[in-house]
Amino acid sequence: MCLGSGTIPPSRPFDTSTAKLGTQPPNFKTEYKYIHFIKYFDSGKTTKWHINNNRTKAILGLIAWSAAWRRYVFITVFNIDCEFDEFCLEDIQDFIRQLMKART
Repeated sequence: MCLGSGTIPPSRPFDTSTAKLGTQPPNFKTEYKYIHFIKYFDSGKTTKWHINNNRTKAILGLIAWSAAWRRYVFITVFNIDCEFDEFCLEDIQDFIRQLMKART
């Protein structure tokens, strides 16, 4: 289970009306058992995603492109207490793998 405490407001969905969604396949999985991913930035080349708790809607972290790593990475944010178990971390890994696959 992915738990987050704190007073971080829920993230708002990305405005897809002006987005360049060219590399996102139609079967792109964003909903998991305890977390979901909401796109909040799309440059046309890379995207940024909030990781949200399904129950509380709190933002637990984000997924963004790292120029240093030359790949998408998981970033914890907001200095809130978060606990991630092995299944939640597997979901985050699965999501990053989808993003990397979409880049090839």
